[in-house]
Amino acid sequence: MPFLYNSNLGNGWIAQAGKNNTQGLFLQTSYQWSTIPTFPLAPMGYKFRADFYEKTGQAFHMEMWNQSPALNYLIDIAYANHKRYQTTTAYEDRFHNFGVGTTAVTNQVDRGALYSADPNAPLRNIGPDVEPWWKGRILLNSKTNNTEKDVTRNISLQYENYTDRLFDYEYGNRYEPANTLQSLYTARNVRMGFIRNTLEWKLDYTENRGDLSINIGMKRNLLYYILNPADKSGYFPTVDTIPTTTIRNSSEIGRIPYFNSAVYWDVFLNNTILRYYGAPIRENLKIPTLDGSFQDPWGDYKENVFRTQYFTQGESGLRTTLNFGSYLAFTPNAFFGAKKQSANVRNNTAVTGVTDNAFTSLERYLARESYEYLRTSSNLRFGIPLLFFNTTYRKTEIYKPELQDPILGKTRQHELELSLESYALENFEISIRTIRDLRSFSDEYKPQPTDAERWYFTVARFSGYFDFLDGLRPKRVSLLERKRSFYSGLFLNNDYVHHNPKAKPLYNSLTASYKMGGFTLPFVRLIRELELGGTWYHVYNSPILDGYRVFVKANVDFTRYLGIEAELDSRVSQPWRYTNQVGNTYDTFYYGNDPTMSVATINLDRTSLQKDLLDGTGVNGNGSRQNTALNINRFMGTIKYNLHTANFRLGYSMDLRSVPGGRTDGLVSFYDQSVFFSISITDFTLGQQDSSELTRVRLFRFRKRPFQAGDSTGISSENP
Repeated sequence: MPFLYNSNLGNGWIAQAGKNNTQGLFLQTSYQWSTIPTFPLAPMGYKFRADFYEKTGQAFHMEMWNQSPALNYLIDIAYANHKRYQTTTAYEDRFHNFGVGTTAVTNQVDRGALYSADPNAPLRNIGPDVEPWWKGRILLNSKTNNTEKDVTRNISLQYENYTDRLFDYEYGNRYEPANTLQSLYTARNVRMGFIRNTLEWKLDYTENRGDLSINIGMKRNLLYYILNPADKSGYFPTVDTIPTTTIRNSSEIGRIPYFNSAVYWDVFLNNTILRYYGAPIRENLKIPTLDGSFQDPWGDYKENVFRTQYFTQGESGLRTTLNFGSYLAFTPNAFFGAKKQSANVRNNTAVTGVTDNAFTSLERYLARESYEYLRTSSNLRFGIPLLFFNTTYRKTEIYKPELQDPILGKTRQHELELSLESYALENFEISIRTIRDLRSFSDEYKPQPTDAERWYFTVARFSGYFDFLDGLRPKRVSLLERKRSFYSGLFLNNDYVHHNPKAKPLYNSLTASYKMGGFTLPFVRLIRELELGGTWYHVYNSPILDGYRVFVKANVDFTRYLGIEAELDSRVSQPWRYTNQVGNTYDTFYYGNDPTMSVATINLDRTSLQKDLLDGTGVNGNGSRQNTALNINRFMGTIKYNLHTANFRLGYSMDLRSVPGGRTDGLVSFYDQSVFFSISITDFTLGQQDSSELTRVRLFRFRKRPFQAGDSTGISSENP
């Protein structure tokens, strides 16, 4: 059995059970093992999951993956026996839920009309309903490299499909500790599912031969359409790329005397075919009905092609870099090329560049975008990293357009980007940048842009990480630095955007977080990770549109055996309460001038972020805690108990969710809460063996533990 395999790639078994307001009683199990592949294409890791839910059904998952220099892939296949459910306020349903909350979930759903289509008919087809759900996902990448011939080939494939967009939303929610090699490459799978409204299929091939690069790719974007009847809903294409071909070549053709700068000759060719789709349409009857109608109310839906669009571009040019000493650098370039765009509409009539008064807006646009051009994008930089001035000049002149643009004429792009940047502080970026529009518009264009309107928004950024241990001194990597197993610092990022045409501030986005780890306190064995921070998005003209976010993440070991993991993400759901735009001012802003609009369900009491943080702790009573504008979006807390041979975890999670419910086909938003208990086996005894052999099989990989200061070996086989 695979249960007996052991390697440093990671093996393990996890089982957890709990009670959830939506899913009911549940049992989640997963078994993962790894082995050395017997041949190159064989998987190196396997994972099976079997989950059982009282209210929502059962789900079975299988994953296989391989990670090697030549081949990487992940195959994820799942099946679910889904039970339809809806929210209810019936007393008997709440009683089955142990009286927790004001609503519950029932599997007694409306399965459709029974015998009669009359809405007043007394018979209703009410009862449990089960649907089979499938999920398939393949990610593949293969790369070969021949250093002797300087040839590299890479092919990648992405395919995913779901019978229902809610598959991951219903059955992807599970807590799973990061304890295997796979955690180095993928994020932890926490209780935060998502709805897959869109899918993307891709196939891409790239080959590099010296300076030459060739790429061929195909892609399909799909959107989930909710159709009538509901069992006809599914994914239908929106855009196809069939295919896109790109050829690039960059060769050094010489050097400039004195500067000793290389001159490169770049060639770029691209051809893309795009197919656009509309909403799916229902297939018609081949034989009309007695009244002459071809409509089939039970017919299947099919894809609806709007048009096929063609894009071809080719250009060639020269570029180089000129260094005038240590403080001035100039990077000039010039390219000449041509673009051609056209389309085929549904009746397959080719759209050409012939001027015609009957052109549609799309056809006229494609004709204007078909031309020859000469462009440049040259850069000038002056200064040192302490403070330097950077400017980029861009200009595109077009020739022989298929349809002349009466406003822009020959100049499609003519602008100057200016920036002042500084990297004087270690790990910090300080910059301010803007763009000046230099285009000349036709005299027929009225009104002409003013001088202020030719300036784009000015963006000022202050971003970086302040290390409390090293300060602002430049880091000097040494042996002691590499062996340091603790950190403490403050991350800051502030973007200020100024509206130049109106000469007033537009918005400001500030993110700040404190991060630390690897420290030991008198009553704490190890603080593995601690992060506290928040984000404030402020709109100067309309603070009612502000956004606030507070997040906390912690992983702490109190003793050798006992520890906690916690994550909290809170958002402000009523930002107007932090402003003076409440009362009559808010009514006018939000509802317009209609005095009959009810505001009974909206809280207009003013508050502040500081007050909400205090009230949210509950020190001012339960009423104040429930009246805050700052609400929890997601929370997860876990108590860990490490017995060396097994890990026990008792956890609680709370996620903001929405499910179908109410008297109509609406949504009910509520907090989905779970209490779960999990057991993770780390090793087990195989029986009596010779003393020279291993008597225990380690299920989890041996792992470097950089945050355990004082460990003589730095290697531990304990479960993280």
